[in-house]
Amino acid sequence: MKSTANSMEPSASPFLCEVTIDTQAPTLESDAFFTTMDDYVPGRNVLVNSSPSVQNPSRKANFITEFHAPVSDEIPAFWRAYLPCPLCFHMHDYCQITRVEEGRILYLINNTQVEMTKGDIIVINPNTVHSWLAVEQTRCASIGFYPTQLRLNAYAQHCEHAFSLLYSMQFPSVSVSNRSPVYTNFGRCFTRILDEFQEKSPASSAMIHNYIVEFSLLLARACSLLPDSANAAPRRPETLQKAILYINEHLESTASPQDVAQHIHMNPCYFSSYFKKKLGIPCSKYIAIKRLSNAAELLKSTDQPISEIAFHCGFRSISSFYQLFSSLYTVSPGKFRKLHQ
Repeated sequence: MKSTANSMEPSASPFLCEVTIDTQAPTLESDAFFTTMDDYVPGRNVLVNSSPSVQNPSRKANFITEFHAPVSDEIPAFWRAYLPCPLCFHMHDYCQITRVEEGRILYLINNTQVEMTKGDIIVINPNTVHSWLAVEQTRCASIGFYPTQLRLNAYAQHCEHAFSLLYSMQFPSVSVSNRSPVYTNFGRCFTRILDEFQEKSPASSAMIHNYIVEFSLLLARACSLLPDSANAAPRRPETLQKAILYINEHLESTASPQDVAQHIHMNPCYFSSYFKKKLGIPCSKYIAIKRLSNAAELLKSTDQPISEIAFHCGFRSISSFYQLFSSLYTVSPGKFRKLHQ
């Protein structure tokens, strides 16, 4: 992967964006790659191409997502000739938006395989294990940024919860086909970001930021994460914001969906249905994702013992924390910390 910008480091300011071009196949020089059997969660996650001697992991569902490195028979026939040995997977702590400029590429993400041709766009969220295969002469352009650096103005702040969910592990990846009726606006935003990055005109960083916000709004709309304000009762957006604010302020305590429902004076059963309808995710899972996201940030930025981080983020059981964290991020908390040091 040839980079045209400095390596990204999380920062509140200025807004950082990395653009890469001519990406064709994964290499061991970039990001954090997994290539040996030591780099997986035992009994569930195999991060290398499975050999005939390796038994496939159980397909039993877990908390949010289950990672499975496909055996060759699970790869479409066309792509088997392009399989490297071993098949390498990697992850990074920033969000990546990639558009195929020329050629044909197959992404392997969690249990999904996404085949892409010229013009197709894919969004891969932070800490999502993935790999890809590409035909000769394939050329891609990628934009990398930290979702936590996006700043919404007063007119868009009511969409903050949608952004939080969009860039969470609830959506490991989202693809936009060039044949989609909504593709035009996505393609325009992507092109403008590339143009701004290359031209380096005054305020280019601010323009890139705003185009990524626009792209995110389009994506949140496509994923049905934005409230239908035209049809919603006047009090509902405010009620949802009040619930989310309560959750954010009580993540370190024993806040539960029942606590949230009581706080906003809503019947627990009705609240459960209301929350899932508005955000597309159960309240309990939303709370867990927020807690795990906070734990991930502390693992990257502090030397606190893992047990202290677990309790600080609201978990009451170390074993439960390890299980949920490994399920969400595909690697254990200790491995995650080593990957981001």
